[in-house]
Amino acid sequence: IINIVLPSGAKIKQVNLYTVLGAAVTVAQVAEDHTNLSIAGLSDGLYILVVTSENGTTYRKSIVVGK
Repeated sequence: IINIVLPSGAKIKQVNLYTVLGAAVTVAQVAEDHTNLSIAGLSDGLYILVVTSENGTTYRKSIVVGK
């Protein structure tokens, strides 16, 4: 599980997870200031996490799933 928390005061609007080829994988449930994203069902590989705050700021992070 990935716990996503934005810088102080920022609220999450949307969370998307993509493969490196750009295919959408999942959208997480969003809480007011944080969210948990389960990656248990993902295949091994590299993914791109894109988090958008309510003010429109976009945060991106690479995630490696594997052993």
